[in-house]
Amino acid sequence: MVTTMVGRLTDLDSSQEEAGTRLMLHTAHAARSKFVAVINVSEDTAILVMCFPFKNLIPSSMFIKCSFQTRVKYLDVLSIVERIGASTFKSLLGLHVLQQRRQDRKRRASKSPTAATIPCSHCTRTFRARIGLTSHLRTHRDRLSQRQDD
Repeated sequence: MVTTMVGRLTDLDSSQEEAGTRLMLHTAHAARSKFVAVINVSEDTAILVMCFPFKNLIPSSMFIKCSFQTRVKYLDVLSIVERIGASTFKSLLGLHVLQQRRQDRKRRASKSPTAATIPCSHCTRTFRARIGLTSHLRTHRDRLSQRQDD
């Protein structure tokens, strides 16, 4: 029989944005809470990659649920780590971090530029950054000084 507990656990609050990292924190919390086994369910292969190097920090049995059409399998993380070797998975984690950084850079580059919100007090132009306005104000100052010289 399985009982379900629902509620906010403040010790799971995290500033981590990546779902995989948060999932590992939740898995570690379940292990500390004396759960005998933890099953991670995710379609993201990055979650699978993250489970392997962190297995030595999680004392409970850890499984990854995999399914294909109507078949369901539970992969034992410890047996995979023992067969392949923990050092291999630590290097995979490093590659995962690099891939995540690359995806973040692409996402930032593809965002539309922010709207121009800083107005010039002398004309109708607006600027995205204060440095642009500062440079632009020089043109007004230079024009004003040229008129006074004439």
